[in-house]
Parts: sequence; structure tokens; C-alpha cells
Amino acid sequence: MKTVACEPLSSKIQGPLLISAHLFTDERGQLAKFFRSDLRLGEFSHHGVTEVFHTTSHLHALRGLHFQRTPHEIEKIVHVLSGSILDVIVDIRSQSPTFKSVFSIKLDAKKKQSLYVPKGFAHGYLSLEPATCVLYLQSGSYHPTHEGGIHFASLGFDWGVSDPIVSQKDASYPNLEDVTWEC
Repeated sequence: MKTVACEPLSSKIQGPLLISAHLFTDERGQLAKFFRSDLRLGEFSHHGVTEVFHTTSHLHALRGLHFQRTPHEIEKIVHVLSGSILDVIVDIRSQSPTFKSVFSIKLDAKKKQSLYVPKGFAHGYLSLEPATCVLYLQSGSYHPTHEGGIHFASLGFDWGVSDPIVSQKDASYPNLEDVTWEC
């Protein structure tokens, strides 16, 4: 029997995982299982999901890059329900050999893959289709006093669009080089 599978997002970085769903198709349609508690995904393995978010984004809407500071860091599982996104993470673990490195992957509803984002990463994504729906599960709760962000344009990363739709809050985040890591 097929099962949910995990593989490293990149051979260059430890932590983030690409999760491929187990698909079951019959005359009714398709069922996709994209999470099991025994996948050993950090806090998800011990405490489970604390918050669940669902977003619907316009074409070229850019959300992020967000993170939570110690002691309220969170882990996420990001899954695209419809449409597609360019998912981008930045390693903000100061002791990591890949500190401040940027990694990206295209996620879409057809592939039935999810991205596991461990603690110590800033996360954001760009909607690549109109009405893209994203579901993400978090291991911890939002704490506004420990919230942080990185301005999307400061990464030296090509998002592929010249004028994304960005919230005022996300547009006000500091550049990567100016981020304060402590509260």
C-alpha cells in the first residue's frame, strides 16, 4: 500500500521537507492524504496542530515573508488546495551553515505535495494563478509580540513578477540585512 512520503527539499539544507500525498482514486473522485502524525515533523510529532489557516489569493499576490521569534517559533505544513504558488523560505537559524539562504519550490494542487517548514525559517509565497487556495497547519499560535518579517524584495531573489500585490504590513518589513532576530 502506498503511503505519504517525505524527502528533503534540498540537499543543501537540513530541515524543510517535501511531502508527497498518498492518492486514492475511484469512481467517486480522489482522496489525498498529506499528513500522518508519525512522519516525525518536529513539534507536529509531539503536540500536533495548533492553528489552521486557509487563504485565497489573487494572481500575483505575495504573502510574507513571516516568522515568529523565540520562544514562539512555529512549524508549518503548507498545502495548495487549488491553483499554484511559488513558495519561498529563508533560513534564519543563525548557527546554520545555510543562514540567510533562500530556497524556493513551486507547489500546485495537481501534484498533491506539501511543504514542511521547520522552526527557524521565514516563509512566504506568491500566487501564480487567480483564486489560489492555500491551507497551512501550524504547530504553535500567533504571538504578535514575537512576530517578525523580511521584506520580499531584499532577498536578491527573482519572484518572476515586477509588481506583486503586497499588504502594507508585508511591504513595511525590514530588509534581510536589517532584521532584528531578538525581541
